Amino acid sequence: MSFSKVVPHQFMTGFRPWEFQGRVHAGVVVGWVHNPAAFIVEKRLGRGKLVATTFRLDQEAPDVDPLAAALYDSLLSLAARQ
Repeated sequence: MSFSKVVPHQFMTGFRPWEFQGRVHAGVVVGWVHNPAAFIVEKRLGRGKLVATTFRLDQEAPDVDPLAAALYDSLLSLAARQ
């Protein structure tokens, strides 16, 4: 129930199998490991990186949903890590 306000309605697909080893931080597999999908993904871009999510973190004000705020803070920390 604590995730009910942030549960994604979309997901990201099209990743190669090796990209799921350490670069997908939240995901799901539908079927017999044929349809992997990601909710949080980290992708290297040159000297930096992109952290993308489909979790709905902007549905409430930051002080209303502590789980969304904690997830958002964790994503910022992940993006800042080298």
